[in-house]
Amino acid sequence: MADCDSGTTVPKRVLRVSEWYARLGNNFQQISHALYAGEQLNAHVTFPRHNNALLQRLCAREHPPPEWAHAGDGSRNAIAVASSTFFDGKILRRNGVEPPSCNEVADVLRRRVAPLLQLVPVPKDVDVARALVAHIRSGDIFGDNNSTAHCDYWQPPLAWYVHIAQRHRADHGDDAPLVVVTEPDMRNPVIGELRKRGWTIRSRSVAEDFSLIAQAPHVACSFGSFSTMAVLVSTAVRTVYVASWPKPNGHRLSTWRADDDTVAASGAQASSDARETVLDVRLSELSDYAGVPWRNHPDQRRLMLEYEMK
Repeated sequence: MADCDSGTTVPKRVLRVSEWYARLGNNFQQISHALYAGEQLNAHVTFPRHNNALLQRLCAREHPPPEWAHAGDGSRNAIAVASSTFFDGKILRRNGVEPPSCNEVADVLRRRVAPLLQLVPVPKDVDVARALVAHIRSGDIFGDNNSTAHCDYWQPPLAWYVHIAQRHRADHGDDAPLVVVTEPDMRNPVIGELRKRGWTIRSRSVAEDFSLIAQAPHVACSFGSFSTMAVLVSTAVRTVYVASWPKPNGHRLSTWRADDDTVAASGAQASSDARETVLDVRLSELSDYAGVPWRNHPDQRRLMLEYEMK
């Protein structure tokens, strides 16, 4: 494009996601950060190929900034190509852009990513309109090598799932389906107990599991990015159940990895500009749960089953 004042040619600004970082939930975080930065810097955004069919249409094209995107100042014109994983927000700050808030992430994902997602249709045997769909993380954090278990990755206790099932059925009937979406290993001890209580346990492909969460009106999030990103990109979700508990350093962990002001909207309305409906965030504070680093110790797995909500 030409600079009308100087007669010089300003190189097209391009932000390029250089590689995919970790798993699908983190990849959606990369996508939202890059597209948000593109809007702030008036830059085009490109992505590498992705091996998940969900994202292949999105990654096959270049994403120009919307017409209303900020033009930026002269110093930003020097950005011809910026390459980064866009995972932790450092590239945004280096160019004068603060990482987006939870609502800004939702806005970008619903405007620019949701229309290009190749979601797998909801299975016919799932009454998704009335179901509570709960994601339960299992996998690596319940592996045999405790040294690889991330210290923050406690997962919600059995009592919380029993509690939210009661709340959901109070709203949608005693026969409202209760569905768990999880990983094939089933190592999280809560899964077997919920099966005994009549929950349907599902573990399909990553694309199928993400698609089911993203198309469900009523979702319960695990601690991690997978279900959070499915909720943030979703145009179907109306109710999200989340749990929060303290870390040893006094900070709080939550299954809703979002802004504190959004998390605090318990039972209130956390809205997104991307849609007219509001999101009912139902937060449970588990004030005396966890409290020590997660190590997948037998006592910690026992606490997940025996913890009682106040």
